Amino acid sequence: MMFHVAPLIFMLLAGQPAGGERSARGGNFTLATVKIHRPANEGPMNEVPSFVTFDNWAGIAHITVTHAGGVQQPHLRDVEGIRLVGGDVVVVFVRGGPNTLRAVTPVAHQKPKPVKEKKPHEWHSQPLTIKTAALDDINILVAPTKSGSSYNGGWRLSKLRASDKVPDKM
Repeated sequence: MMFHVAPLIFMLLAGQPAGGERSARGGNFTLATVKIHRPANEGPMNEVPSFVTFDNWAGIAHITVTHAGGVQQPHLRDVEGIRLVGGDVVVVFVRGGPNTLRAVTPVAHQKPKPVKEKKPHEWHSQPLTIKTAALDDINILVAPTKSGSSYNGGWRLSKLRASDKVPDKM
């Protein structure tokens, strides 16, 4: 009897065998959840897309996006990354390990008025490195950078602590 139970216990402790990984929605315990929030509270900047990139796309198992509080739908990443506008929330199921995120907006996607700048340039964030483990639930905020009350053509990525609430205004 022990002979038949031991392999089952090993599989439960070690996880699914290679190639047998199921979706996180299906109850797999090897994936972490990263939720990326872009609050809709920045007036004209809400319409300017930010594209969030991961340095390890191979570690992503599934992406779901909710546009401005609407219905969840599967998301295929754009050439530039995962597209977010004000009000969007993206849920990314990732395999454990380190991953570096960045937010960018190429000049072609920028609106002419929200930011006053001398010379057009790609808006970008500082890189944010996260380390995920099985069953982690990480929340990331994406917000435009400001100098005083003026937008200055950049993005800020910040990781929330487990006790933090996603703010309406950043």
